[in-house]
Amino acid sequence: MIVLGHRGYSAKYLENTLEAFIKAIEFGADGIELDVRLSKDEKVVVSHDEDLKRLFNRDVKVRNATLSELKELSGGKIVTLDEVYERIPDDRIVNVEIKEREAAELVLELSKGRKNVIFSSFDLNLLDEKFKGTRYGYLIDEKNFGDFQSFVERVERERPYSIHIPYQAFEIEFVTELCDKFREKGVKIFVWTLNDLETFQKIKTHIDGIITDEVELFTLHKNEVKKMEYRKFVETRRKLNEKVLSKGTLNTKRFFNLDTAVYSTGKLDAKTKELMGLVASMVLRCDDCIRYHLVRCVQEGLSDEEIFEAFDVALVVGGSIVIPHLRRAVSFLEELRRMQKNGEIVSL
Repeated sequence: MIVLGHRGYSAKYLENTLEAFIKAIEFGADGIELDVRLSKDEKVVVSHDEDLKRLFNRDVKVRNATLSELKELSGGKIVTLDEVYERIPDDRIVNVEIKEREAAELVLELSKGRKNVIFSSFDLNLLDEKFKGTRYGYLIDEKNFGDFQSFVERVERERPYSIHIPYQAFEIEFVTELCDKFREKGVKIFVWTLNDLETFQKIKTHIDGIITDEVELFTLHKNEVKKMEYRKFVETRRKLNEKVLSKGTLNTKRFFNLDTAVYSTGKLDAKTKELMGLVASMVLRCDDCIRYHLVRCVQEGLSDEEIFEAFDVALVVGGSIVIPHLRRAVSFLEELRRMQKNGEIVSL
């Protein structure tokens, strides 16, 4: 589940500021969502509102002030899109919502070379016209999608990267079914602005990500789910192994002993053997085996760089059908690394 900080970590920090964006990342968000429009001197500035009244008590429109004037009026809080790009690592997602059609070309220019950008807008025509070949998402409210049939046809024709819908839309009976159909076609579903776990639990199987003010609420929940996945894997494996060995034949026990012994250091060291086991498990698409070898790789002290090279080998050998298992493997590895960082013991 992807977690994006809505205008940064806006529940605790002033929205659409560098502080809010950096804090969202520090507290574990996969990325941030922000809004852009143009200043008087044609700079792409980060601001949801068209004026400074709500946030800075200044009756000045963003479009009528230069960047330097906006910075002065906001006490330096207003920043440009390129300033955000400079501070947010490229391994994190930046969802750029375009508030004005006039900003589109400059946004595209500034975003060249940035890997993890999702462009979004309520202006669906703008996205289809200007953002072809990029990752863009239809931002939906109750007014802009037209009738349902036309919208479905549009999605199938234009194939946006994602659709961003308000969480209230799930109160409509057929929305979950519609989201599932879009996801089957490879279109991701993001929900805004979702701030409570109760609603999330109801819709989580129908979506790919959330855009939230409450960053910590969802990152802590996400980490707890991952930890439960690890604990469940270890405990289930232990219990079932005990059952198998208590009832298994001598041949069964010999195989289990061989399986353990073959990965110990010989002419090949244990690290190399675990990487070989990881590759074979991914090609065979055995998620339990993948988790086992990831735990062993971490125990043997292998780095992420070494593990990801093994992932590459598995992709080349196994082909694209390995990709879903790769995604789950990366998620599981992230949890193992988080546990290590917190001083927890990674073991079987």
